[in-house]
Amino acid sequence: MNATSYQAAGLARRLASISYDLLLLIALWFAATLPVLVVRGGDALPPNHIGFQIYILLITTLYFASFWHFGGQTAGMRAWRVRVVGNDSTRVSWAQALARAALGALSWICLGMGFWWSALGASKAAWHDTYSGTRLVIVPTEPRGPKS
Repeated sequence: MNATSYQAAGLARRLASISYDLLLLIALWFAATLPVLVVRGGDALPPNHIGFQIYILLITTLYFASFWHFGGQTAGMRAWRVRVVGNDSTRVSWAQALARAALGALSWICLGMGFWWSALGASKAAWHDTYSGTRLVIVPTEPRGPKS
């Protein structure tokens, strides 16, 4: 994909795709919890169980990083026609995807400031875009109708 001439995705499109992905992620968390409950014989985990929190964090990181690395899009990004690419319009490497996930989490921890930052600059880059060497672009729609 040559994303050099593609338009940068803005904050509204980012938040819309994140909202969509959050719904899918919640379902994934429920599915990931099932084997834990089976192993524990149906007993609940104690509150703030650090092992379970790390497990859920790992599941979340792998969800985003693997989609970004292999296809450039999560399901939410696909629905909102956005794709993450390297600054040189190449596929996102594992290092970039993992850095993007970690810095994206930091953006949320800072009350979303990393995302709000994208509304301020001309490049529309969030913190995790800038520091992971990636950018979010709008994927143009394919023309519909009969092919000639």
